[in-house]
Amino acid sequence: MLDTGHIMRLPLYYHVYFDLIKFLPSIIDFGVVPLNFDAISIPVTLKIRNGHGNRMMNLNEVMLPLNDMRLDFVMGEWDRDPNHNTKVFNKNTKRLEEHRKGLIYADREFHLMTVIMKPFKFGMINTYIKMTVQTDLGATHKIELPIIGYVTPKHDMIIERKGNNFY
Repeated sequence: MLDTGHIMRLPLYYHVYFDLIKFLPSIIDFGVVPLNFDAISIPVTLKIRNGHGNRMMNLNEVMLPLNDMRLDFVMGEWDRDPNHNTKVFNKNTKRLEEHRKGLIYADREFHLMTVIMKPFKFGMINTYIKMTVQTDLGATHKIELPIIGYVTPKHDMIIERKGNNFY
């Protein structure tokens, strides 16, 4: 007999298209978080997918979302590499600024950034990060990485009662 007293929601994501880059995680999903919970951070790495023949790509542009002040971003070490520059949109100054260009190699993971969520305001989080990459053959591609989650209006975790009634 199945005990349904404690059920947990586990999202499943299906990758249904053939793309250049594999993100880990494929969607930045903060899940359900109570109001004023501790800040949550999710590191984001990427890797060139096999089968495209690209040995290296340039990360030319990163556009961070401005529409949710609960989100903050800490760029990876590529942003401190003095050899190359790329433009990153600064959400505080609302301008593109010169930052370091990321060189993505096929044989290793690339730490893009860490996304931080501070749940000080309740409601949905539904936005994305936009990036532009250029292959070693010169083709330019725009990529979006979704960010989702929900901050509850209460300070405690959601608990299920009998009959799928949540509070």
